[in-house]
Parts: sequence; C-alpha cells; structure tokens
Amino acid sequence: MAGTKADLVRRMFDGFNRRDVDAVLSTYHPKAEMATLTSFLVGGTSYRGHRAIRGYLEGSLTEVWGDAELVAEELVEQGDFVVVRGRWRSRGRTSGVEVEMSAAWLFTVREGLIVASHAYRDVEDALAELSSPPPP
Repeated sequence: MAGTKADLVRRMFDGFNRRDVDAVLSTYHPKAEMATLTSFLVGGTSYRGHRAIRGYLEGSLTEVWGDAELVAEELVEQGDFVVVRGRWRSRGRTSGVEVEMSAAWLFTVREGLIVASHAYRDVEDALAELSSPPPP
C-alpha cells in the first residue's frame, strides 16, 4: 500500500533523523525544490534537484550539525499539500551550541513524491503560503 501523503513526509523526517540522505531523497522527486530555514540566509536560494539537495544535506549533516532532529508534532493533509507543525533541534558541530525552536513545513506532494518543501519559523507562515495565490 502506498500510504498517505503524511506517511511520505513522516518517512522523510525519519530518514533525516537517521542521517540517511538516500532515504530522504527517495521521498523527493528528482527535480524537487527544498527551501530550508537557512537556505535563503546562507545561499540566497532554495535547493533544486537531487544533486543540490544531497549536497545541502551531506554538507549540513557532516560539517554544520553535530546533532539534528526534525520533530513532527502535527501533520495535516490538504489536497496536494501537507502542513507540518513541529520543532527543530540541533547542536553545532564546532560550537556545541544547542538550538531548539518551533518550526513548520509545507510539503507539496504529487504522484507519490515530494515536489517541494519549504520550512518556516511558525505554522502561521506556512498556512499563509498555502492560502496565497500562485504567482502569474
């Protein structure tokens, strides 16, 4: 059985928390877009396609974070979308600084794969994005 869109997102979170980049990528379409909480600050853009997403994940999981965990507290499906309310926990590899903060994600799922994921500081921002009209 294929499972729900929320099940797919849970599998992605599980792969991330196990630091299994291949498991994460297996949930994403090869041309998917991933926008993280830091991608706009660090790189000025989102990551597009498996190669870019892999590079981001491998670099972050080996060079930036000593520990990193995505916690999904609530998942809600709405059409092609899954909104996740949760938490981000991490510890800097070099600094040892621990961070725990609220976070939210908006996933777009089509034909059984994630085609886009965007991270937000809070669920209200994710919901606002969900309700905003697409660009012309």
